[in-house]
Amino acid sequence: MVSPDTGITPQEREGIRGEIQLNPWKRLGRIDNVPLPSPEMLSYIDRQDTLRYKGLVLHMLTTAVVADTIMQGIQQANQSEKDPANQLVVNPDVTLETMSAYHAPRPLADEGAKGQSTPAINHFMETHDDMDLATVIAIRNGLPLRVVEGIESLQGSRGALEKTIGPDNPDRPGVIDWSMAITQVASWCVARTIQPMSQRFDEMRQRHAGIKDSPKKLSLADYDRLQSWGEARVDTIAQHIGIEPHNFFDWLKSKIHEGADPSVAKESSDNLIRELFTRDPGENEFLPISPTYRYLATKIQAIQPNQIELVEGETQTVRHPSRKSFDRLLRRPEKILNNLERYGRINVVKE
Repeated sequence: MVSPDTGITPQEREGIRGEIQLNPWKRLGRIDNVPLPSPEMLSYIDRQDTLRYKGLVLHMLTTAVVADTIMQGIQQANQSEKDPANQLVVNPDVTLETMSAYHAPRPLADEGAKGQSTPAINHFMETHDDMDLATVIAIRNGLPLRVVEGIESLQGSRGALEKTIGPDNPDRPGVIDWSMAITQVASWCVARTIQPMSQRFDEMRQRHAGIKDSPKKLSLADYDRLQSWGEARVDTIAQHIGIEPHNFFDWLKSKIHEGADPSVAKESSDNLIRELFTRDPGENEFLPISPTYRYLATKIQAIQPNQIELVEGETQTVRHPSRKSFDRLLRRPEKILNNLERYGRINVVKE
């Protein structure tokens, strides 16, 4: 029998699971306020050719900064909370590696939903969403079990998010998997720039709700439910770190811009928005301004599409020099960033 949510037989699933490690790969660390994925995850992103959707990769970069900032706030609050029952348990490796893993195959899901991928992917996406496809690809690429399970918890066919992440999971009633909850809270704070969650949901409703060829396959009612779930998680996080929920966006901005004069930070953020998106910034949006984030964001935005060339009578895909440059960065990000620091191009503070 084939599982209806993934298309993988139980026997195949158990065989694959027996060959993969349980825990997520270890991240490379953090430079400035930018967390760097593990080499294995960077290789996975490269194999999925995620960079052909450079807007998605920029979203992944910004969301990682947001998630890491939120988790640091939670962990600091945990240190002053002596009762373990009142702590919010997060595993940064699980959160950040899972975020990369479920975003990486998104171009394939998007193309499949439009009928523009391979026949097998097109057929799969007729009855499945992007998280179903991400799960299949993760399992068949041998991603760590905890990462695969994290992606599974985002599947609508499993009752996501209430019945998977919580609090209505029948195996853990009343409990929230905060490592996975942060993946959603962070992503819902980013719509190109960092924005209040309500603005992000307005944007998602316009792009995906009831749209036939959307890989999300969600209705307006689904987005209302998800927004309510996300706002409840923000309420809990805010209470835990000692702020009012309505101040969460301002708290996030102050932490991401920590150490910079607010007026200088705003000017730097506004200028980066203009540079990346060729438009004026809105009232309630900002971007990280650290040297590393700015360097990576501008490198991503500068990526040009691959070129089709005729070589000895045959058409071949040739990667644009801007893409080759970023491909090298994916393979050894810590080396290139350290070299840039050595030659005075950027100033970084390492973990």
